[in-house]
Amino acid sequence: MLMALLAEERMLAHPFVIGEILLGSLRGRDFVFGALLDLPRSSVATPEEAFCLIEREGLSNRVI
Repeated sequence: MLMALLAEERMLAHPFVIGEILLGSLRGRDFVFGALLDLPRSSVATPEEAFCLIEREGLSNRVI
């Protein structure tokens, strides 16, 4: 499934997720970093957008 999504260019990488992945201990770190940089990026929500989502979905005080 993952390979199909990549082949169809239907996969995006969020910049924060790339950062989280790179904070871990990875084998082939340079390769993984290069592969992640090759993916198209998703947009990043503004603080206002995040606040609206949290309020709309009732996510405050919930462990996610």
